[in-house]
Amino acid sequence: MGESKLYSRKDGKAGNHGVNDLIEDIKAHFKSDFLYRELALIGKIKHSFVPLEEYEDLNTKDEYEEFLKKKKYWFNVLEDVEKNNKKLQDFLNSVTIPLVCTYQSELFKNHKQEDTPDFIAEYEEEVRNLKLLFDSKLKDIEQEIGEPIRTNLNIILILFPIPSKKELIKVLHQKLYNQQNA
Repeated sequence: MGESKLYSRKDGKAGNHGVNDLIEDIKAHFKSDFLYRELALIGKIKHSFVPLEEYEDLNTKDEYEEFLKKKKYWFNVLEDVEKNNKKLQDFLNSVTIPLVCTYQSELFKNHKQEDTPDFIAEYEEEVRNLKLLFDSKLKDIEQEIGEPIRTNLNIILILFPIPSKKELIKVLHQKLYNQQNA
């Protein structure tokens, strides 16, 4: 599970908007019905793996067999949850959620070089303030019955300021085009 946002805003507050939207995603995703729907989707890929007898790499066949055994165990657990034979809490001790907020930052307009002490200090302050905003909003989310216990959520917040969303998208599209036409 995870979420990512890519923002630019004319008001210069793209990072704040991204963090606020990530909080809204957490609110939506950690209601118990959402998690059950996600588990049902995962269960649909149960048969999307090469059968062992068709696996061709003899160097890794033993590891693949072990992987299939573990996969079978977890798909059986998910099936029990889907059929209400088990609860999420019976096997879900913790959830790690990577959250990435890539946002257009005014820092790059105010500084010509990114290795100066002034840039680094402002960068650290901006990221620290966004993390404080995120943490304060995260505390305000109401707990619902059936959700994973909040202390069992391991949230990894990655804040990635960029000079220009438009330029980043342009470069990514060019790379994709080059890969598709290689």
